[in-house]
Amino acid sequence: MTVPRKVLLVVWSGAEWRVIHPLIDAGRMPHLQSIVEQGVMAELATVQPQVAPLLAASLASGRLGDKHGVLSYVAAVDGRLRPVTVSDMASPPMWETLGQAGLRTIVTGWPAYPAEIGPGVFVSQFFTRFGAGGRHALHARLPRVVRPAALAERLVPLRVEPPELSLEELRHFVPRPDRIHQGRDPSLAKLATWLAESTSNHAMTTSLLDSDVWDFACVWEDLIDRASHAFMQFHPPRRACVSFEQFETYQNVVAATYHFADMMLGRLLELAGPQATVLVVSDHGFRCEKDRPLTSGIGRGAADWHRQLGILAMRGPDVRRDEWIWGPTLLDVAPTVLASFGIAPGDSDGRAIERAWQRMPTVDRAAPTPLPRNSDTLIDDEVQALCEYYVGEGFVEPFAVHDPQATKQARDARDFNLSYVLQSRGALVPAIELLEALVERRPGVARFALQLANYRIALGETDAARELIDTAIRQGLPLPMAQRVLGQAFSAQGNHAAALELLFASEQSHPVQLGIHAQIGEVYISLERWDEAERAFKKELQQDAACALAYFGLGRVAMARELYEDATESLLESITLWHAQPAAHRTLGFALQELGRVDEAMHAFERSLQLDPRQTELRRHLAALRAAD
Repeated sequence: MTVPRKVLLVVWSGAEWRVIHPLIDAGRMPHLQSIVEQGVMAELATVQPQVAPLLAASLASGRLGDKHGVLSYVAAVDGRLRPVTVSDMASPPMWETLGQAGLRTIVTGWPAYPAEIGPGVFVSQFFTRFGAGGRHALHARLPRVVRPAALAERLVPLRVEPPELSLEELRHFVPRPDRIHQGRDPSLAKLATWLAESTSNHAMTTSLLDSDVWDFACVWEDLIDRASHAFMQFHPPRRACVSFEQFETYQNVVAATYHFADMMLGRLLELAGPQATVLVVSDHGFRCEKDRPLTSGIGRGAADWHRQLGILAMRGPDVRRDEWIWGPTLLDVAPTVLASFGIAPGDSDGRAIERAWQRMPTVDRAAPTPLPRNSDTLIDDEVQALCEYYVGEGFVEPFAVHDPQATKQARDARDFNLSYVLQSRGALVPAIELLEALVERRPGVARFALQLANYRIALGETDAARELIDTAIRQGLPLPMAQRVLGQAFSAQGNHAAALELLFASEQSHPVQLGIHAQIGEVYISLERWDEAERAFKKELQQDAACALAYFGLGRVAMARELYEDATESLLESITLWHAQPAAHRTLGFALQELGRVDEAMHAFERSLQLDPRQTELRRHLAALRAAD
């Protein structure tokens, strides 16, 4: 296979297929539609926890947080707080690997600072960001936002200020801006700022792609994510908690943002050319239907709006055409880009998405030795500027950099996030050790105890989990949440009656809880009360139409009733929503086998074993099927 001349990676942070599909159908996203029709698409599973710097580092490197080391916005160093910098990233981003291999790279809008490590062009997100002082105050206080530094002089004239946006341009997003009392509602001003920053980033990106010679280009665009956090609550259909006036004013913002992103994508595709390999991905999805939470999309409750599944669309030479592919993750993006150039991904936790290609590129070049990570020393004004920005955006709580208490909290937040990462690897024992130390240091923090209880339940240590939950309740853990975890513990012990009593009590005290009815359905399955299980799973789907676990539950109910066609339909829907379910693939295989579709059944069993190789009995069953075939 001929190595593609160019690879373009476009990151739309927070993009969601459930918003995109109706817009494609309405003809409002023709450029993304062209990629889908000429290539492949998938739901891209993100990593946990969904902390923005961690997601960006995992996307860039193909590694989980325990390897790349970026776990939060700020870090405690020598008794003081400072923002996390690129030197904290222990793993090389894909563009550094490509640059060391002699390829020419351009990266724009990436959420990292400073722009110093590695070859190629790098323009930090902060080059276009406004601070509290306005008029790109952040750029004035953060001098190391462009690599090479001399490039800044060429790019500065391309930045757009919010006052340059006309009222007519804003009407595409908010048709009646005159309805907004801007003294009380700053939403329009924020939107104008975000549009100016996004437009600036696009102008710089297109200028670089048009005039510079490049092999790999990457642009990070977070307008969709920012607009979704602020305005998804007003997206159709109107919810009861949204007034008619608010709905009429802001219902179009999210859709218009996606349309605008697609327009920018069109110019990028034109500059990349028809022979380029193009990937459009998002770092996570976004709750946009009945699954929208009641919490604010800004600040502490922001992550509640994230969905586990983002987007992937890919086209290029030898990429399959007009196909849906299953199971890629955020960790697979960097290895896929490297494979496009024939470069191995090193010790990546992801792997190249082989099924995206008709013929997989030949990977015959080892990844170069990573560059040494220098210890960046930020001057005080850089520290202050970044911290003020993070606090102003609601990413972190207000703090003083020399406050000992804030330093301890930052260390604890890092360890808590690291425990999530270790658990996602299946390393429950070290995750538990971290959380035990956290609970000992901070006995009054209920969420630490709750997470530790969940891990204890996963190991079958239900008595220890119950003690932790009892303690967390005394420390202020909301009762509905405690009841759910205790219900899970009782169910694991086989005390299903007590589990149901707790789960129903939780549901009655807080009716709108995503997952509660799926959890109730699981208990009913354990009791073989199939009718009640079916009702519970269907009730879950009424409030969360994208609940993969509810469809998995319906599939098992249908299997128990020997309704194998129904089971297959529900299980396929579950796997579509969340591919990484070895049990769902296994159950699907048995349903297909009952229907006489043995080849498809074997494929389902193979996928289940890929996801969980420890299934000895399933491996024997598959071997017997192959021998009989």
